[in-house]
Amino acid sequence: MSYETDTIYHVVCDGCGKGYEPRPYDDGRWFVDQAEADQEAIYDGWTVTGNKTIRHWCPNCCKADKDGELQPTKEALAAYRRRRAEARENKVAAKDPAKAVEMRLNRLMKKGS
Repeated sequence: MSYETDTIYHVVCDGCGKGYEPRPYDDGRWFVDQAEADQEAIYDGWTVTGNKTIRHWCPNCCKADKDGELQPTKEALAAYRRRRAEARENKVAAKDPAKAVEMRLNRLMKKGS
């Protein structure tokens, strides 16, 4: 017996972090192709935005704009930006913990003002 490495995809909301759960009759929530994962999520009401960098938004993190197009809510965008900042801080913390603390304090001070 041998093992092969394969890449699989799972759609996660960039707003709340919730994973996409396909319809009950589907085999699973993992896909071997990014396009298939996006297509299934869109079919179930998810919104995909971006050209260069793709972002996924669950139905709870979107609302229709004045043209009827689904767009991420302000809260979802804020949560996405916060998680991105935390990920950058964690990456810096691995190399320079003091710098990461400084970054975190600056972010929290901006939030408070």
